[in-house]
Amino acid sequence: MELIPTARKDKLPKLHAYPIGAQIVSEALADVPQYENLRLWFSRYPKSSLVMKARYTVPADTSQLLNSPRYLTTRWDINIYAVPRERNAAIKSHLKSVGLASICEWLATIRTETWLQKSQRFTIRYDLDADVLRCT
Repeated sequence: MELIPTARKDKLPKLHAYPIGAQIVSEALADVPQYENLRLWFSRYPKSSLVMKARYTVPADTSQLLNSPRYLTTRWDINIYAVPRERNAAIKSHLKSVGLASICEWLATIRTETWLQKSQRFTIRYDLDADVLRCT
């Protein structure tokens, strides 16, 4: 099985880690219809409690776009955000048991033409106090 290509992976400071890697994500999402179109983005900038995000991006008004193929087609991306190193094991465990299955379900859902006309996202946040993932 080929891994989902990584579009970007930021180098991390010592106090942060990525909770999950390309191989685990690729294995978990191997059966989704968009697999061949997915790209992974690893970001060092933690977005508060944000751990992962799946995105479907529709190009904006093409008259205002840069002349780049990246901005002219729809895209399916998975963003993975750095987490504090001391929480990494707990977050990884939650992602493997619940989070990746939730993203897989979101990606595999059959969509209407209306849904596909607008950019969409599915987010996974880690609730530190409750030690759970929140998916929205």
